Amino acid sequence: QTPGGITVETPRTKQRAVIYCRVSTDRQEADGESLDYQEDKCRRYAELHDIDIVAVLKEVKSGFIHYSFRDQLTLVRSFVRDHLADTVIVWDLRRFSRNFVHSAMIFAEIENNGGEIVSVSENIDNSLTGKLI
Repeated sequence: QTPGGITVETPRTKQRAVIYCRVSTDRQEADGESLDYQEDKCRRYAELHDIDIVAVLKEVKSGFIHYSFRDQLTLVRSFVRDHLADTVIVWDLRRFSRNFVHSAMIFAEIENNGGEIVSVSENIDNSLTGKLI
């Protein structure tokens, strides 16, 4: 707070991101898209785009399980909701859910809380047309 009781916020110059990595099974962990592989690719993306990483959250759970029952994904959502991160970085969008409706709900929640989702392996069109498709 400054003299006169005026609160001045220092503008943030860098994005803050949480990285979310998920595999369905131990077998998938060994088949090439391991948690470590996903984390490495996401970290490289963040470094390339000058994004600060505030947390890396990993879990071994099926993408068919309702997203509210996945503890680490719930934590990802809370990071954005509580404005501790503005970006969620994933290797690919299937890390969120194998259910289109669930994925759409996660996207909407993150966006409604001022966040964005970045998929390292896919190009996400955040335009109005892209969102409608």
